Amino acid sequence: METELIRLLVVLGVLAANSYTDVRYRTILGGDRHYACVGGAGLALFLLDGGWADAGALFGLAAGVTLALVLYRCRAVASGDCIILLVISVTLPAAFGIPFLPVLAGLLGVTILAFAVVAYNVALNVSHVVGLYRHPAAGKRPFSACGAAGILKKAAAFFAAHHRRPWERHVVRIDDGRGGFSLRATPIGTRKWEKNVGEGRPVMVAAPVIPFLLVPMILLLLLV
Repeated sequence: METELIRLLVVLGVLAANSYTDVRYRTILGGDRHYACVGGAGLALFLLDGGWADAGALFGLAAGVTLALVLYRCRAVASGDCIILLVISVTLPAAFGIPFLPVLAGLLGVTILAFAVVAYNVALNVSHVVGLYRHPAAGKRPFSACGAAGILKKAAAFFAAHHRRPWERHVVRIDDGRGGFSLRATPIGTRKWEKNVGEGRPVMVAAPVIPFLLVPMILLLLLV
C-alpha cells in the first residue's frame, strides 16, 4: 500500500499525456523501449508493495494483460493502445479497494467508445440521407457509389462507416477501388491521414482510445 499512490500517479500521468497525443495525432508518446521501462518500474513497485502475496491483485494483473492482448488480437485497439493497457495492468492491477481496475476501465472505455463511434456514423449517414451534407462523389444514398458491395454490407456500413467530411483528419479509407469496400480496415500503421483519403470517400473513423481509458478510470476512483 505504501507505493499505491505513486503507481496511481504514474498511470494517470501516462494516460493524461497520451490522451493529448492520441486526440491530436492518433499516436502514443514515446516508443516501445520507453514503455518497457515504465512498465518494468511499475511492476517492480507493485511487487515491492506486496503484490506478489496478493492473489486477487495477481489475478487482476493477469486479467488485464489478457484483455489487452485479446483486444489487440481482435483489432479493437492499435498496438500503441495495447502497450498502454499493458503498462496499466502491470503497474496498477488494483487500487484503493477496486479489484481488476485496468480490466474495468478497459471494458468500460471500449464499450463507451464503440457506442460513440456508432452514434457518430449514424448521425453523419442520416445527414447524408436527408441532404444536410452530400458530396458529389458519394451518391444520393450512403455507399450507393459502391455498387459491388452487397446490401447487408451496406447496412452494416451505415453503423460502422460514413463518407468523409471536410473537417475530418483521422480516418481510414475502406473502399477497395473496385466499387466495393471492406469493413476490416483499421488505423494501425496509417500516417498522413488527410492526404490518404479524399473527401466523400467511404471511411472509418480512427477514434482515440486512450481518453476512453482515462475517463472511466477517474470515474471508478471517484466512486471509491
